[in-house]
Amino acid sequence: MTERSDRPLSETSSLYAHDYYARQLHHEHWFRNNRRKHELRWRATLRMLCPKRDDVVLDLGCAAGEHALKLAPHVARVIGIDNSAAAIELARARANQVSNVEFVQASATNLIGFSDGYAHKIMAIDFVEHIADDELDRLQQEAYRVLQPGGRFVLYTPCGSHYVERMKAHNLILKQIPGHIAVRTAGAYDRRFASLPWRVAERFYLPSTYPLFGLIDRVLGPLPAIGPLFRFRFCLALEKPRDLR
Repeated sequence: MTERSDRPLSETSSLYAHDYYARQLHHEHWFRNNRRKHELRWRATLRMLCPKRDDVVLDLGCAAGEHALKLAPHVARVIGIDNSAAAIELARARANQVSNVEFVQASATNLIGFSDGYAHKIMAIDFVEHIADDELDRLQQEAYRVLQPGGRFVLYTPCGSHYVERMKAHNLILKQIPGHIAVRTAGAYDRRFASLPWRVAERFYLPSTYPLFGLIDRVLGPLPAIGPLFRFRFCLALEKPRDLR
């Protein structure tokens, strides 16, 4: 597949260099980036994807390949796509001899190298908060085109209604994570994805994995009135209809 250089502005920043992946994305921390965070995210990803042995899966915004490599034993083929040259270099190095994983430097909003109905599943794990609304619209159009009928588009992203994200948005004690230019509410995603005839297969929230604070999320998140303040991650699985008439 041909690597592309027509990258969205939000992804061309020098932010997404080797240092970003070493210090921000993959640096373990007992509070901010602990093992439970990765375990919870991975279980949610598997729940939404429902991977099958013959699946071909695209991993949009694959970064250094964490999820693509985890998914490889469960499916026929995984193709990770990211605009960052540093990300693709690191992902390819980590892949080593994994034969059914490929990493491509390309725009997730312009999947020109993939034909209509190419993939069974598409995932965007902790990615869409890094792109602006117009890019998200192009991404969902491309995902819809590239998916087979009955295929799933899976989203895992910070929930903009959570009190932590609200504090970050107002620079109140906490600062936003570099690169998170569009942390949206669940309702914002519902409205944007209503432009195509998706079927909602899964839609749920997860609590934070911060010690103690996660317990508060689990208790208060399900409540109807104040619940949105305690919904840390938004998980959404959309299906392309089988009957396209």
